[in-house]
Amino acid sequence: MVSVTRTLKRWVAALARRMGVDANPLRRGCDRAEAWVRLGLVLAFLTASPLAAIGLGHLTNNASVRAAQAERASEHLIPAVLLHRVSRSSDVPLYSASQLAWAQARWTAPDGRQHTGEVPAAVGSRAGRSVPIWVNNSGQLVYPPIGQGQIASRVIAVVALTPAVLAVILLGVSWLVRRLLDRRRLAGWATEWSAVEPLWTKRTH
Repeated sequence: MVSVTRTLKRWVAALARRMGVDANPLRRGCDRAEAWVRLGLVLAFLTASPLAAIGLGHLTNNASVRAAQAERASEHLIPAVLLHRVSRSSDVPLYSASQLAWAQARWTAPDGRQHTGEVPAAVGSRAGRSVPIWVNNSGQLVYPPIGQGQIASRVIAVVALTPAVLAVILLGVSWLVRRLLDRRRLAGWATEWSAVEPLWTKRTH
């Protein structure tokens, strides 16, 4: 038990010396201040990073769910009737790696008006076939509402990026503090050198 305690004390002392927060009399006040700031920023990152990631993840999930509900309230899944056989166009592909292409179709909007336009459909579909499309209240073609997979992807992205963003911010704070303390160090060195230089060089100003 005694050996374990001694080992722990040595480890703590070595860590304090490496972090610059030990009682070394050669360290200046600026050096100790920078060391404590650096230690505080590390502790702040370890504490705030998971809390911020969880909090922003919840906010992103709630906002995405509300957005999906709003889209479902204003968007409608209706059938569109293809006017021609669907063939892939090398000039205007929908997605280069998919089996979908834009095709002329006709559909009835929720307000009863008839619309004609291009809709995505499987290549090879015959004229007269019905394909499902998403439209708004006025019958304009829109993207489908946000699904659970998209919501989960947004939450995962936010949770994964939050620690990185926080780390960048804290590194910026650390850099700014170091720049300010470096100015104080330079000013202190200049003052001390002006007092010591005449003794070494035998020159007076």
